[in-house]
Amino acid sequence: MRDHERGADRFDLRQTIRVATDRLFPERQFIYRSQAKIRYLSLSQPAQVFIALVAITVLGWVAFASTFVYIEDRASYASALKIAEIERAYRDLAGDWKATQERFSEVARELEDNHRSLLNLLAQRAQLEDRLNRTSSELARVTQQRDEAVNSSGSLQKRVGELEVALRSVANERLTVEDALSAARNRLASITDKHKDAVRSQDHLKAKVASLETRLGRVKDAQRDLVDRVHEQASATFREIVTVIDATGIPFRELLLRASQEGIGGPFVPYTEVASLNAAETETEFDRSLAELEGNLNQWEQLQALLKRLPFAPPLGQYESRSGFGKRVDPFTGQWAMHDGVDLSSRQRTTILAAGHGVVSYVGARGPYGRTIEIDHGLGIMTRYAHLRRTGVRVGETVSPGAAIGEMGSSGRSTGAHLHYEIHFDGRPLNPELFLRAGQMTQLKKK
Repeated sequence: MRDHERGADRFDLRQTIRVATDRLFPERQFIYRSQAKIRYLSLSQPAQVFIALVAITVLGWVAFASTFVYIEDRASYASALKIAEIERAYRDLAGDWKATQERFSEVARELEDNHRSLLNLLAQRAQLEDRLNRTSSELARVTQQRDEAVNSSGSLQKRVGELEVALRSVANERLTVEDALSAARNRLASITDKHKDAVRSQDHLKAKVASLETRLGRVKDAQRDLVDRVHEQASATFREIVTVIDATGIPFRELLLRASQEGIGGPFVPYTEVASLNAAETETEFDRSLAELEGNLNQWEQLQALLKRLPFAPPLGQYESRSGFGKRVDPFTGQWAMHDGVDLSSRQRTTILAAGHGVVSYVGARGPYGRTIEIDHGLGIMTRYAHLRRTGVRVGETVSPGAAIGEMGSSGRSTGAHLHYEIHFDGRPLNPELFLRAGQMTQLKKK
């Protein structure tokens, strides 16, 4: 009973999904008039579902890429602000350091002036002491003469009195000099303390400057590592794109030259030339790395634009390769013949898709090719889709990779329903299988 209920639930779910799909994607028909005839273009339900899935996938990828680029830009901007803040702090500390040096120089000059004053005071004291010694000696001599001649003349007594007055004056001057010397010593001690404080402040500023320089170096190293990683990724992408284009048999430099003449991004400049040019204009290794990265990314954008124009998309959603490019046995005559394209088979009326971005250059019957569509992709590249049952584009119409352009058939010189697919470069046929493999390589790298 439970198995029966579960089976009924699954049936109801499938029925609900089928009803929702039929309601959202009913079969649509487009009516258009061409050459006085009314034609119908049917868009089946699976085709509508496929187109919706492709649109959702493209929109999701664009949103993801935009978010990624925005996050990277914000991270680079935050790092730049942090470096600018550290550099401002470094300049402020340098200014404080200069002011401290000037203050230290002023204190040193004041100390030298006080030292010279102290030396002068000491010289004066030595002179006074010498005078005092001479006076004392003279006083002793005079006193001895007075003792020897008590009854000497009044002039000698007057001389003794004058010498005593001079002796008292010298004693007073000595006290004054000692007071000045003591004040000078106190001032010298104060200046010495200030000098020690200035030295300690200077050592603290040196340590702080060294710390900031270390932090600034770490930030610059981190940014340099980031730039190196992005540079390596861009270089690897460049080499991968060149490998993909070379795999098709088209000269890479010839394509790039033609793209530059159409205004897609300038002539090809090798990385070594970009590095040598920027080295003359920048001052630091980090600036040179940024300049090289900018040139690398510009070339990467040019190559991405070029890659989008090449017919790398498969012309069928699902297919089997029946007959390859080159020499083969003709199915009608049984003789050896040249096959300028590849034959891809699938179900009757399978939608034919544009292999790349381009402009429709031919629509209609073309002899043994039957109903044929030709798309000009520029740069001398053309794709041809032959043996179609029905065509769905007009001459001059611009198509994108994967756009529906017709239905598989068996018109023209054909033994059954299949797509004859050709790629030409400057009128010379190339092997489409190389482009299909290159397109698969591109899809794998994107994943």
